[in-house]
Amino acid sequence: MDFLKLDIDVENIVMRAIACIILIMLNVNLKGDEFYIILYILTVCIFTLIQEISKNINIKMLMYALNFISGIIFLFSGFRVCAILLIVLILEALIQIKFGGTSSAIIMVMIVLTINIESIDKIIYIITILNTLYILRSLKYTKEKLKIERKENDILRDKLYLNLRQLNDYIELSNQNVRMAKLEERNEIGRKMHDKIGHVIAGSLMSLEAAKIVLNSNQEKGIEMIDESISNLRTGINDIREIIHKITPKNEELGVSRIKKILKDKLLNSHINLIFNVEGDIKNISSNNWIIIENIVLELSTNSLKYSRCKNIDVKIQVLNKIIRISFKDDGIGCKNFKAGFGLKKIEDEVVRSGGLIVINSEVGFEVIVSLKI
Repeated sequence: MDFLKLDIDVENIVMRAIACIILIMLNVNLKGDEFYIILYILTVCIFTLIQEISKNINIKMLMYALNFISGIIFLFSGFRVCAILLIVLILEALIQIKFGGTSSAIIMVMIVLTINIESIDKIIYIITILNTLYILRSLKYTKEKLKIERKENDILRDKLYLNLRQLNDYIELSNQNVRMAKLEERNEIGRKMHDKIGHVIAGSLMSLEAAKIVLNSNQEKGIEMIDESISNLRTGINDIREIIHKITPKNEELGVSRIKKILKDKLLNSHINLIFNVEGDIKNISSNNWIIIENIVLELSTNSLKYSRCKNIDVKIQVLNKIIRISFKDDGIGCKNFKAGFGLKKIEDEVVRSGGLIVINSEVGFEVIVSLKI
């Protein structure tokens, strides 16, 4: 049997039973009374172990009854120490049938006080009752707490699994959209190259071949045809450059358009008014800084939607001489005792790593000002 997989109560019972068996087998100077007391403890351990392990309610009740009967037999045989174990069994049984721990303890204390036994025995029994009540209540509280924590962990695990699955679905959908966008872009480029530039090159090639033949008989006409072909090819080259220029967006345009899209998508069904301004020469904003700005806008807009109850969000990007100033402000309820969550702490770390500064004000609405080095 693997003790590491046993319940802690069962493991303790097994260890006590093993200790009793070792004492009996070694026969370490045990007197008659001591031997029978150890034998009684071993009997209790065996019955209790079967009671804990068994899943059959009838077997559990039988083991409990045998425990009680063996205690009565040993008690009337003159072993008064068995009374302590009987007190524990009786008090535990009363609590399990929901008789009430305090009421059960009071009744048992009153019974002990009325029994004609020595005062020292009464004190020992009363202390045993109170100590057992405390231990049983502590065990009950611990088990209930563990049950609640286990239930909360199960809920969190299910939520985490659902979020991971949704995230995987979102990533897969995003990848599909990217692949489709690339495919459409390639088809568009191919169509333009075929329809516009392909005809120019093919026509120019045919003119050059014809000019080669005409040159032998009419040199002037042949040169004219060659000049016309050169002009057409030059036009084709310019068309190629124009197409490449159109399909390659500027770095600053890509950053601004993406941020606008992030905000518009976030606030689409929220009835929140967006104020978005960009000032200065945004060509000086590097790709790394655009990534940081996008992360800031994404995190703060999400928080505003969740917690602020705002009507307006004001986002401003200013490019100054040596810094980029990003201001994000909403007119929501704010928070006097604000504590940064995981997402905002991640933003703070990212800004600090880049050599920037971040200031948060949550007393009136919620405002974040970030300064990044150019």
